Amino acid sequence: MILHLTKKLADKLKLSPFVEADIDEFFSWRANFIHEDGLRFVVIMNDASRFTIVINEAKADKLKKLPELFLKTLRETLLSIGVNHEVVARYIEESGEIKYSKNSDKKKTAQLNKNVINAWWAMRDLSDDVEISLYVSSMIYNITGLDEVVVPMEKMLKMLSKYGLPVRKCRAFDLNVRLDLDGRDAVRRLRVPADSSFVPLHKLMQKAFGWLDYHLYSFEMFEEWSDDYYAIADVELVMSEEDLDVNPDTVAMKGLKLSDYIPKYRKILYKYDFGDDWHHYIEVESIIEECDEDLPLLISGIGDTPPEDVGGPRGFEDFLRIINDSSHEEYKETIKWANSQRWKPFDFDTVARRVNENYGYISSTTKSKTVVPDETIEETILKPIDTARNILDYMEKNPDRWGTVIAPEPQWICDNCGFPAKVIVDDNHAKEIGKLCVNCYNRLMAEYTGSSIPDIVPTQISVKGRNGKPVEFEVEFLVFANGMSLTAIEMGKRKRRADVYGAIGEDFNNMLETLKNRIKKVLSVKYMGKDGYISGAKAVGYIGYNCERDACDIVIDGMPYSWAELEMNVTAHEGWKIKIEFASTGDELD
Repeated sequence: MILHLTKKLADKLKLSPFVEADIDEFFSWRANFIHEDGLRFVVIMNDASRFTIVINEAKADKLKKLPELFLKTLRETLLSIGVNHEVVARYIEESGEIKYSKNSDKKKTAQLNKNVINAWWAMRDLSDDVEISLYVSSMIYNITGLDEVVVPMEKMLKMLSKYGLPVRKCRAFDLNVRLDLDGRDAVRRLRVPADSSFVPLHKLMQKAFGWLDYHLYSFEMFEEWSDDYYAIADVELVMSEEDLDVNPDTVAMKGLKLSDYIPKYRKILYKYDFGDDWHHYIEVESIIEECDEDLPLLISGIGDTPPEDVGGPRGFEDFLRIINDSSHEEYKETIKWANSQRWKPFDFDTVARRVNENYGYISSTTKSKTVVPDETIEETILKPIDTARNILDYMEKNPDRWGTVIAPEPQWICDNCGFPAKVIVDDNHAKEIGKLCVNCYNRLMAEYTGSSIPDIVPTQISVKGRNGKPVEFEVEFLVFANGMSLTAIEMGKRKRRADVYGAIGEDFNNMLETLKNRIKKVLSVKYMGKDGYISGAKAVGYIGYNCERDACDIVIDGMPYSWAELEMNVTAHEGWKIKIEFASTGDELD
């Protein structure tokens, strides 16, 4: 096995010289070290599949053990999703001794840097190496120049089939989980890999019961249930080592597997939100020694679950009473609040899909799987929009009563596919119709406008700067009711940008070529000085929309300037006059 190290990581490890690398890409990995914003982590990407392993909190002591930590995290990540133990062992054995080589492939470096960004994104919510690795490896990529969509996890699993063994084969637990709601209990039956840890189990519980992961949680182990509500558990697992200061008798759950405690303990209490104090009673129903399914799975389910911060079981009872009585004085306000909490009545298919998904990606083999719910749940008065088709129907029926808001960051989940959402469709009065990821939004808008969109859109472009070194830009394509846009934003600290706008039906390849030319101008021409003032006799720019401020900026040298900053530039030079020339959106500005 070869690890191609970036210069930054090689310098950190103080490694030299390197071996010459000529090896099957399946056993070739590329690694980078990041120390920024208080984070220190290593990202290691497989050249053939882009499957990625992340080692967080990579301080000096961890870096000294990088090969061992890499193999350990790789093994645990694959086992946590139910990959056959024997397949994992065969791959690691065939990989052989880890050797280091110099990283020199620019294209793969660009792909690695994309995964660095995804890892940084994941670390805002996750700290466990396996969880972060799963997040990054589950992202969907369109690669420039290739007519394929790549999901690293799926591609890695396909490549592991070379050994002629079942790729999916693991020990699994069937869990019966009951959320105590004082007589309105909600029940979910789940199948999970035995080698999964408690952090993924927490994430699974959030999906299965519709929580938003706002609050603290813990797992308590019992050999038998007690009638005492405040019974002391045999073992209590807490979120982090910091919690041990509060109760030294507890155990930090990071890195602990379900198989470390099951089947000794077959009864587990999952507590979530210590204010509302939700109690989920987990019982191990059965143990499957050789499970070949894509896990985790929702086997069956019944019962609606509460919205976040509703006030415990009594608050949930009041909530249900109000939303089922349209004459209640608090009905409209409660419905509005429920939507803000993303509350929905239980729908088996929706929850089953979210349980099985890996941070937005659902295995292609799982989409055809059919699991029968215990009971069909009737819809309540609150009927949210669940799919892009419903959103499209609303738009077509109400052509003058909808608009879109582009979120600065994807904070929500797409109503259509479960991927991180970036576009909010509303009724022009701040009432949300639905949330969509960029891909689903573009497909919806193409159907709405009757236009065609390219099957493959590059996610990044590399252009040489004035010093001859390549500069990487992230690319985003959006379709609107009256046009299309291509935006490129520099990857790194400077965040220079270039935009191209076109009419509906505009040739995408022409727009892409124009975008590349504008990026080249951004990198080759400089009008603004370091002090933020125009340095020469003129400056050329264009008006671009700033979604973070919901306003238009003047973009010069690829950097946005507000109109107030432009005024500051003009008034700083006595006697200056400003001349504005208008051009069509497709024109080059020279």
